[in-house]
Amino acid sequence: MRRPLVALCIALLTACTATPPPPPSPTTKPAPFTEAEKLTKSVGKSAVAKDWVRTVDTVTQGGKEVVRGECLHRLRNLPRRDCRFQHDIAGQPRSYRIVFTQFMFMELPADWAAQTGKPWVQVSPWFGASALDKALAPIADRFPAPADLDRDLPRGSRIESSGETLDGRQVTHYRSTVQYADLHATATTERERGELKQLMDAGLTEMSTDVWVDSEGLLVRVETDRPVLGGGRRIATRTFTDWGARGVIEEPAAEQLGSAPEIN
Repeated sequence: MRRPLVALCIALLTACTATPPPPPSPTTKPAPFTEAEKLTKSVGKSAVAKDWVRTVDTVTQGGKEVVRGECLHRLRNLPRRDCRFQHDIAGQPRSYRIVFTQFMFMELPADWAAQTGKPWVQVSPWFGASALDKALAPIADRFPAPADLDRDLPRGSRIESSGETLDGRQVTHYRSTVQYADLHATATTERERGELKQLMDAGLTEMSTDVWVDSEGLLVRVETDRPVLGGGRRIATRTFTDWGARGVIEEPAAEQLGSAPEIN
């Protein structure tokens, strides 16, 4: 009886003192996307999960910044954003603010507010008839929801990728050459379709789109580079910061709203 008991004790002692097995290796990082549709769905899902983000949009042409927009976005439920823009309107440089909710409200530059006696006006760039509505339409077209890549990477686009470091962060850089014919087929407004048709009629066929995504699947930067009529290039860049950091986005009070000013 003693020999089996001794053997059992030795076995238990060995089990308690043996080196534990190594921990399982970390989960393999998902392979980069190769199809635009899968990339756009992934970044959209990650963006909604964070709910809040800040963006800076710039448009440069001929090496000169012609448009700048800085926005706070809320993505869940009823999407909202509060943006400050700088660009030319009716040939004059202007700085102003727009709040996007179910409606759009513009905080007027001081000289326009002096015309109406009110600091804000409700605008409708896509359907309104005022000169201000029409002047704002190209800007409203240019800045879609922050994680909406469909207009720059239409369905069916093929993308290449590489690992990079951007501003000290490890990111995946996606690149695609997009055909204007594909963009024309997915354009959501007559204005966009008209501009793209002009480019195609002039023999310009494609643009490039670059997208940088971090390890959480969140957008870091989006850049499009397209030729323009008459020569030169137009580069639009959007950078993303403060994912998940809450803010406040409020419509102006009704008593602050006036009529559209004369801008000519």
